Amino acid sequence: MGSSHPNGSNYIDRAYFELERSKQVQVLAKSPYYPNPAFGGQTLFGFTNAAFKIETCLHPDALWFLLLSVEIKLGRVRTIKNGPRTIDLDILWSSAGPIQTPDVQIPHPEFLKRPFALKPAGDIGFR
Repeated sequence: MGSSHPNGSNYIDRAYFELERSKQVQVLAKSPYYPNPAFGGQTLFGFTNAAFKIETCLHPDALWFLLLSVEIKLGRVRTIKNGPRTIDLDILWSSAGPIQTPDVQIPHPEFLKRPFALKPAGDIGFR
């Protein structure tokens, strides 16, 4: 997850709260927060990135829609591709193996190319 808001860690904390509150996701581990320069887009601020290791019984599409609903609740507006965002929640990897649906591709297609995602994922046990 990431935020280009100046108080990005606050948005990540709020996402954590919303996921736990859903009762459909249990957060098993949470990485430290990492500041990173802006990547591939048009934002005035750098990013704050982190990763959560979760457990859920949700189908990948249902999890994706839950993540989108949390983004919307936290003020995410998609107006510019790779533009500023209060919060960005992605599914990076699954222990269930590769998953492809019309809305979800796991592992995330850019995951292994992004150090800002790999570092926090490593902190929570991705191998």
